[in-house]
Amino acid sequence: MPALRIEVDDVVVATVSTAGMTMIDVRLASRRTAAPRACLDVGGATSANVP
Repeated sequence: MPALRIEVDDVVVATVSTAGMTMIDVRLASRRTAAPRACLDVGGATSANVP
Protein backbone atom coordinates (compact mmCIF):
# COMPACT_ATOMS: atom_id res chain seq x y z
CA MET A 1 0.00 0.00 0.00
CA PRO A 2 1.48 3.39 -0.94
CA ALA A 3 1.52 5.67 2.07
CA LEU A 4 2.95 8.86 3.47
CA ARG A 5 4.45 8.59 6.95
CA ILE A 6 4.94 11.76 8.98
CA GLU A 7 7.52 11.83 11.76
CA VAL A 8 8.25 14.62 14.23
CA ASP A 9 11.38 14.29 16.35
CA ASP A 10 11.69 10.61 15.33
CA VAL A 11 8.10 9.86 16.48
CA VAL A 12 5.58 8.67 13.88
CA VAL A 13 2.56 10.94 14.28
CA ALA A 14 0.58 9.89 11.20
CA THR A 15 0.54 7.39 8.36
CA VAL A 16 -1.81 8.25 5.50
CA SER A 17 -2.71 5.97 2.62
CA THR A 18 -1.98 7.60 -0.73
CA ALA A 19 -3.65 4.93 -2.86
CA GLY A 20 -5.54 6.59 -5.70
CA MET A 21 -4.39 10.10 -4.77
CA THR A 22 -2.90 12.46 -7.33
CA MET A 23 -2.36 15.35 -4.89
CA ILE A 24 -1.25 15.36 -1.25
CA ASP A 25 -1.02 18.40 1.03
CA VAL A 26 0.66 18.29 4.45
CA ARG A 27 0.91 21.23 6.84
CA LEU A 28 2.64 21.12 10.20
CA ALA A 29 2.66 24.21 12.37
CA SER A 30 4.04 24.53 15.85
CA ARG A 31 4.80 27.04 18.55
CA ARG A 32 6.63 26.78 21.82
CA THR A 33 4.80 29.38 23.90
CA ALA A 34 1.12 28.42 23.94
CA ALA A 35 -1.22 25.46 23.63
CA PRO A 36 -1.90 23.73 21.35
CA ARG A 37 1.79 23.26 20.70
CA ALA A 38 1.39 21.67 17.27
CA CYS A 39 -1.21 21.23 14.55
CA LEU A 40 -1.02 18.71 11.71
CA ASP A 41 -3.30 18.92 8.67
CA VAL A 42 -3.17 16.28 5.92
CA GLY A 43 -5.35 16.23 2.84
CA GLY A 44 -5.47 14.39 -0.46
CA ALA A 45 -7.45 14.45 -3.65
CA THR A 46 -7.74 13.03 -7.10
CA SER A 47 -7.95 15.12 -10.24
CA ALA A 48 -9.10 14.14 -13.69
CA ASN A 49 -6.73 16.76 -15.14
CA VAL A 50 -3.54 15.10 -13.85
CA PRO A 51 -2.08 12.57 -16.31
